[in-house]
Amino acid sequence: SNVYVSNNAKQLECFYCSGDHAIYKCSEFLNLSSRARIASSKKKGLCLNCLVPYHTVKDCKLSCCKKCHGKHNTLLHLDNNSNLPEASTSSNNEDVTIAMHSFQNRSKSFVLLSTVLVLITDSQGRLHKCRALLDNGSQSNFITDNLCNKLKLIKENVRFAISGVGHSIIPLSDQVNITIKSTCTNYSNEIKCLVIKQITERIPSCSFDKADLNLPDSIKLADDKFNESNTIDILLGASVFWDILINKQITLGGGRPV
Repeated sequence: SNVYVSNNAKQLECFYCSGDHAIYKCSEFLNLSSRARIASSKKKGLCLNCLVPYHTVKDCKLSCCKKCHGKHNTLLHLDNNSNLPEASTSSNNEDVTIAMHSFQNRSKSFVLLSTVLVLITDSQGRLHKCRALLDNGSQSNFITDNLCNKLKLIKENVRFAISGVGHSIIPLSDQVNITIKSTCTNYSNEIKCLVIKQITERIPSCSFDKADLNLPDSIKLADDKFNESNTIDILLGASVFWDILINKQITLGGGRPV
């Protein structure tokens, strides 16, 4: 499985009129006919599935038309969609996995990303253990919409677009303030997180027996279930990354993680 990790955030700008709103909220764009929207989107070099530039329909990972499930945006839906590009059924081989550590097991090898279990405070002040991905290449912190709803966090409306691998851009409209606490130390921090539907696919891509790594019994892992394939709730970017890391490395050698 490939992992997409966003690395930048900037103020949102409409790709149709350059206003400070998303294109799907642009009154000028919405007043156009479906065919006119298609023509305008093509002229401006927008992806016909997500209505942002820098990539094409066949490379787009977002959901399809809600009316016919075709590979195009719902705003571009036509009763006869023969004029719209066909969806590509092949996988995108240009996806990039941001590698933190590698683990080689016999003839099979895969990538382990740096994960950590943290405690998050909900709207009632109760603590919940959540799984976070550490990414020192991200300028922002992210939290899944599912976790926000579970913890009943108060969302603040913002206008941002995140860009990542291949210049792909996704507009975001919500942000939350959260308090994270370490499960191992007295570390605590209040941070802002942009709300996103999904941060990555399951990490790692498949579970494995961590006994194969010969981990020292004396260490306490930040994520003691790092070997079990599971979802990621939070991404902690560069603003938090270096505060969390402890200045000590344990090298296991032989193609094993650090």
